[in-house]
Amino acid sequence: MLAIDPADQDLALAVTATRLPPDVVPYAHNYAGHQFGYFVGQLGDGRCVSLGEISVPIAANTNLVRNAADDFYKKTHRVSELQLKGAGRTPYARAVSDGHALLRSCTREFLACEYMHALRVPTTRALALVAGTRGVYREKGLEPGAVIARRCAQSWIRFGSFETLLVQVRHHLLKQLADFVISTHYEDNSYINIQLNRYARLFKEVVKRSAELCAGWQSVGFIHGLLNTDNMSIHGITLDYGPFMFIDAYDPGICSSSSDSVGRYRFENQPQIVYWNLSKLGRTFVELVEFGSEEEDEARPHSVDGKDIIEGILDSYDPIFIDTYVSLMAKKLGFKQSKSSDLEDLILPLLNLLSETETDYCTFFRIMSEIQQRRKSSQVAKPVDDTDASEQDDTFNEHLENQAKVQEMFPTESEVRCRWQDWLVQYRTRLLTEMITLNPTVAVSAGSIESEDVKRRTRMQKENPKFNLRGWILEEICDKVTGLPECQPVDAEIDRLQDELRILAEAERRTLATPSKKDSDTNDAEDDMNTELQDLLAKVKRGEPIGDPVTSKKRDRKGQVPSAKIPMDGVEPMNQATRILIDDIWGDVTDSARGWESAADKDAAGRWGGKVPKVRMW
Repeated sequence: MLAIDPADQDLALAVTATRLPPDVVPYAHNYAGHQFGYFVGQLGDGRCVSLGEISVPIAANTNLVRNAADDFYKKTHRVSELQLKGAGRTPYARAVSDGHALLRSCTREFLACEYMHALRVPTTRALALVAGTRGVYREKGLEPGAVIARRCAQSWIRFGSFETLLVQVRHHLLKQLADFVISTHYEDNSYINIQLNRYARLFKEVVKRSAELCAGWQSVGFIHGLLNTDNMSIHGITLDYGPFMFIDAYDPGICSSSSDSVGRYRFENQPQIVYWNLSKLGRTFVELVEFGSEEEDEARPHSVDGKDIIEGILDSYDPIFIDTYVSLMAKKLGFKQSKSSDLEDLILPLLNLLSETETDYCTFFRIMSEIQQRRKSSQVAKPVDDTDASEQDDTFNEHLENQAKVQEMFPTESEVRCRWQDWLVQYRTRLLTEMITLNPTVAVSAGSIESEDVKRRTRMQKENPKFNLRGWILEEICDKVTGLPECQPVDAEIDRLQDELRILAEAERRTLATPSKKDSDTNDAEDDMNTELQDLLAKVKRGEPIGDPVTSKKRDRKGQVPSAKIPMDGVEPMNQATRILIDDIWGDVTDSARGWESAADKDAAGRWGGKVPKVRMW
């Protein structure tokens, strides 16, 4: 959210796109999509307006170029498409849509995409959040509205962008769209594979990126909520933050959308849904893969079956997803390298335990960094009731049991402790084996193990966030932002109508209070009115605005005209959230000896990164 100085009109107009260069022509995307498994032929951006593209140089030392060894993605510049969300209706808006966005939902999206970026999960970005006094009507009545200014992505082309052209049988435009994506965002080189032409290679890259993206979601505990094909990007980035959530207590069957009554988009089902969506996108590429361009057709010694090629590319999804997911989870567990056996030996058994004991997902991995490879009394795990058990294990088990419904899930308390101890034995063994394998010349001793524990703790604290963007935290921030006096909804039309109704009500009251005399009743009543009321009533009848037009448009609830600027103390809730949840996502400041200088920041960091409330606040 920006604190815009009223004197700096150029900045305000530039950020909100109120004033555009003459060569900029805003446009909205048209697309279709499969929603909850059923095809919907006409969707499109109903309240999002694209302003154009910008070209940003890619520094050689950044990770913006993914898979640099692949010629298909060697670019010196990255093109980004800028959008406004909530700026009004577009030709693709639904009949009942006003084209505006709630300040609450914009705040959620702004924080979510920046939080995901901090987690290193591919996502769209939000450069600014602009709030004002415009009211937006929703189920709860008049609520504060806002605009996400300068939404940024490589492009806003979706799976549904291809689907709509296939259904409309506009194959020439489908080919143009694919060519545009390749030439603008991928490397359009002259290399021709006999089996995979440029369109097949594009689809292969989309499958790869989508699999890697979904693996990232599963590793951080992110639930998209509405994984329709129109909400999936051709670039493999997180798109459209609607009813999203981040997992608290680990529950693979949890849904984040109230409209998902059958649990189609539940957390555990996301990998299968992404594959299903890719199969729908693949249908649009069949003809392109078969025929391609004339140059590629001449280079092929025989014809190819586009459907077989698409299915073969889709078969690569599962291996890519599993390899990426295991690699990410291995990093969360502190391993330097992942092993294919980690999935069955450690990851899946761990997830089962977390689910059965309803353990907090984010907090668990953060605490895991404190576990030591070497027990104080022995390298070998002892029975649970052993008085020599390490202090670290006691603290670890106590933390887990405090969050678990032990009596409901297991016959005795000692059983769940034994199951955790068995898993810890396997985990410690894996850590020790990796240390010996990667450092064969280093003697295994108490000192070398403790040194490795310190390094592992540092690695794990850079992979497991200190803060989780929980639902109750988002609600707390949204309540503060939407409660700002400068953001309270004031609708000029509603103000005008309220004034008119007040005048008409007063006129009616005076009419009734005047003795009626047949046809002269109204004239007698108006004669009793004061001159001011007569003037106001005349304006109402003529349809003229009442009072100063500037004042009538920008009055707050107390009848005062607020400043056009949101002061710095007004944007502090958003600044604080960004400062703590995003800039300090790994807890570098919060966990340091110095900590936060501000008492308010210290309190917020303590609550947001502390124990999860037993009673959910949302």
